[in-house]
Amino acid sequence: PATLINVASMYALNGPHHQIYEDMPFKSFSAYSASKAGIHGLTLWLAGYWAKRECTVNTIAPGAVFNGHSDEFQRRVSELIMAGRMAQPDEIADVMLFLCSPQAGYMTGQLVNVDGGFSGW
Repeated sequence: PATLINVASMYALNGPHHQIYEDMPFKSFSAYSASKAGIHGLTLWLAGYWAKRECTVNTIAPGAVFNGHSDEFQRRVSELIMAGRMAQPDEIADVMLFLCSPQAGYMTGQLVNVDGGFSGW
């Protein structure tokens, strides 16, 4: 069996809070959200297409992952997350490892939010 994990974003199914990007060196653009939503559409298509080949295809939707962001950005985004902080990269990788494991063999066509509770509000 084979496994494919497509990487989307918390913005695949949730709109961004535009105010957290004000005065930041990066922005949230509509094309980003649209493309991330499209990734999950591709996941669903491939999951059905490759099902007979015993392949699983899932989407992981990470939330805000710390990558040297400013203290101000961290504060703004962390207020929107139930866990109260940004993710560490290894927390996203751990979920990907699970999806590659035999324990996830019956999961296909799923979108797994790994966003610290952002999508739960």
